[in-house]
Amino acid sequence: PKYGLTTEYTVTVTSNPSSECDIISYQIGQAVGTVNQKNGKIAIEIPYAAILSEEPVHITASDFAKVTSPSSLKVGGQNFYTVTAEDGTKKQYEVTIVRTKPATGNSIVNFSYGAISATINESTRNIDMVVPYGTDLTKLKPSVEVSTFATVSPISGAEVDFSKSDTTRVTYTVTSQSGVPKQYYVQVTKASKPKSAPYSDILNLARSNIVTLY
Repeated sequence: PKYGLTTEYTVTVTSNPSSECDIISYQIGQAVGTVNQKNGKIAIEIPYAAILSEEPVHITASDFAKVTSPSSLKVGGQNFYTVTAEDGTKKQYEVTIVRTKPATGNSIVNFSYGAISATINESTRNIDMVVPYGTDLTKLKPSVEVSTFATVSPISGAEVDFSKSDTTRVTYTVTSQSGVPKQYYVQVTKASKPKSAPYSDILNLARSNIVTLY
């Protein structure tokens, strides 16, 4: 300062407590809800097989607000949340939870043993597979691929006896996620015995002579 004078100022900053009390986003597991701020409703659809009590809930609310959650969630409505703003203002939200419809697929899409894939006739639901001559048909462990979310019995990789399937086919049952079963009828046969290699008798005789000489 030109004359060596200084002036001190005291600045006081005041703010009013926030009155914002909104749920900005709502998520259960990977499912994202739709938030309607006007009526305080949240709609969300979770996977059919999701275990609701084990799915994490993620909520984004207004700054400085606190969210009071229900003790547990249930499919349907009446899942109430209360959001309390910094100034005490409250707002209630109701979450309605629905499940996706169960999958209806109940087909065998691939039936195989090692690198060998069977032929599947969807109209008759017959499955036919030819395996190498020396294969033990009494303890075969085929791989079975089915529709998404479906189950199959016997399960994929299970040991099954196909030794009599040329006369009585083995039944596999595929059940969709919606609970509808479908049967497939499997026949596994062995390929014909390979023929002897050309000139095998001459080669065997030559080998015998060599052994005799030594």
